[in-house]
Amino acid sequence: MHLIDQALYLFGFPEAVFADIRITRDSSLVDDCIDILLFYSTFRVRLKAGFFVREAVPSYIIHGKIGSFLKPRGDVQEDDLKAGKLPNLVDWGKESSENEGVLHTQVDGKMLYGKVPTMLGNYYHFLMVCMIPFSGTMKSQSLLKKASK
Repeated sequence: MHLIDQALYLFGFPEAVFADIRITRDSSLVDDCIDILLFYSTFRVRLKAGFFVREAVPSYIIHGKIGSFLKPRGDVQEDDLKAGKLPNLVDWGKESSENEGVLHTQVDGKMLYGKVPTMLGNYYHFLMVCMIPFSGTMKSQSLLKKASK
């Protein structure tokens, strides 16, 4: 799952793992609900995903000793690809202001609360570096060249 990849990238490999992974839909052939707890020496990371979620919750909820960060959703690049948009070097992965994270913390005794713009994503780099050498097809290469213009 992409959620697990992101956690391992951000925090490294945990010292221990607890996982409740199951099927919640009667007709499902695959697991569709996870609750995973990653144990690190000084903190814990909880990963949750499920099919039966009526109301969206923040994709990222991070709480520390002096602040919190909440991000309403993850990366928009996958949705853009599904919508037929092509990667480009100008505004690829740019999120709307509604999807920016909220940081509430304290710096030098002063309370700070505000939105944090998301950095641009970079699937484009992945596609150019990783996919072309393995694709070997002129069609995929010409599609990526077209997208870079």
